Amino acid sequence: MKTILKIVLFVGIPIYLLVHAFLIEPTWLVVRETTIKTPKITKPITIVFASDFQTGHIGHYERRTMQKIKEQNADLILFGGDYMHVRPAERPNLSWEWNQLFKEVDLQAPLGIYTVQGNHDREQWQEMFVDTAVVPHEQTLTRSIGEIRVTFLSRKDSGTALPVPDEEREDKFRIIVGHRPNYAMTPQEADLLLAGHTHGGQVQIPLLGLPLATASGQLPRSWATGKTPMSNGAMLIVSHGTGLERDIAPRVRFYCRPDFWVIRLVPDEQ
Repeated sequence: MKTILKIVLFVGIPIYLLVHAFLIEPTWLVVRETTIKTPKITKPITIVFASDFQTGHIGHYERRTMQKIKEQNADLILFGGDYMHVRPAERPNLSWEWNQLFKEVDLQAPLGIYTVQGNHDREQWQEMFVDTAVVPHEQTLTRSIGEIRVTFLSRKDSGTALPVPDEEREDKFRIIVGHRPNYAMTPQEADLLLAGHTHGGQVQIPLLGLPLATASGQLPRSWATGKTPMSNGAMLIVSHGTGLERDIAPRVRFYCRPDFWVIRLVPDEQ
């Protein structure tokens, strides 16, 4: 009996953990939800934020993920960039596959669908969105979208800890979305800050929920995953992304499931 127990402990558990980390968790998608009350809107707004698909091909998982996003019936869909992670020669074909997937799923949202550029979105990345409802942003730009203001950060600006003012805000609920979360390291005049890039570290310390490491420089590790209240009252939300780091990095997730966010803005009558 003791021999069997030792085999289970020293052989079975490591095998289970490897199977879980390499085969199960990388596609164990979770939809995370949060509600924000604000007096700055008069009717509820549902926002989906998804980032870092970072795939090498379009398969069942990618189709299921996009369909899951569609099922949220969001008023506004925001994407944080990094759609593919392949060699340059493979980009044109995968870009075409992405374009076909967007058309196949037929994503729609009353307030629009917008994306910023990720660090793996290279030359001609906007071709993925031709003849689809997705509006790409390569440069920093602020739009009024219904009752809210949304600032889309360029790839460079999202990685720079500098304030991004909005002189025309007029106290509207303001969202800033960038690929990297580093811009949040300086106080921003906004209510909601959205980012991806970190993948939540892909491997987190059990129970603590902290990434072992991230690719975000001086960003605090605790900021690289989930929700973080900012000192000025804003909320930072960093998605784990739906995909994986590739190339020489191991395609693994451990205690860090892929995700996208459903954010419900509701009026707060004070």
